[in-house]
Amino acid sequence: MLLSTGSGRFELPIPPGHAVSHIPAWYHLPGDLGADRPMVIVLHGTSRAARASRDNWSVQAERYGFFVVVPEFALQYFPDPDYAYGNLWTPQPPYRRRDWSESHGAILDRLFETVNGALGRNQRQFILYGHSAGAAFAHRYMTFTPDDRVSLAVFANAGWYTMPDLSAELPFGLLGSGLSPESLGRLLEKPVTILVGDRDRTGPYPPWWPDGYVGQGLHRVGRSQSYFEAARQKAVQLGVPFGWRWQSVPDVAHENARMIPPAAELIARTILKR
Repeated sequence: MLLSTGSGRFELPIPPGHAVSHIPAWYHLPGDLGADRPMVIVLHGTSRAARASRDNWSVQAERYGFFVVVPEFALQYFPDPDYAYGNLWTPQPPYRRRDWSESHGAILDRLFETVNGALGRNQRQFILYGHSAGAAFAHRYMTFTPDDRVSLAVFANAGWYTMPDLSAELPFGLLGSGLSPESLGRLLEKPVTILVGDRDRTGPYPPWWPDGYVGQGLHRVGRSQSYFEAARQKAVQLGVPFGWRWQSVPDVAHENARMIPPAAELIARTILKR
């Protein structure tokens, strides 16, 4: 597969077991991609606007010199809430963990390997950004991935969270997921930023959200703070260094386009030291 400089699209073959065998992947390859520049995988929200997300990110890719790719999870093949859950467990109670090979996380792994090969690189890790339902998918991918593939993660404006709580049942906690305290500790050590628009305080809330999410807070800002604080407390309990941070974006509501510049700046500051 050949990736041309600038913006483009390719068809990604995905692991078997899904309703489709390929999905579109929208990318931007800057002209000055250096060997040390990272790959950023971007997860769209329920709008499924992968191409628009790529277009918004392309400006930042050129500015900072990193590769951006946005896989498109079309609604007809990846319905809600499976997309936000990463297909990691069954969408209706009683919630049951699925094998990783059936999850959407396995699709992200395949995407990383495919692009790595197409670029002729041997990078071990990528950066992960998700907005809204994409952030919901992203934080669950990070929680359950069996491999250490992510060097930095940014969760922007997620609706609600699977808390780092081994005593609360899925989907709000980890009881019954099979996740070990050791795996949870590794997650809490990772460089993760929870990014939230400080005006993201209203609905609408999808009808497939299960009862109980309001217990995390009355709005996305409050729920993001609850998630961060629960993670901080769990890191203390497990005795591991806490690698997360929480950051608000002033005067921004549930607006992906306006969350991208501060996310890209954060990536440049953290990974590229710029």
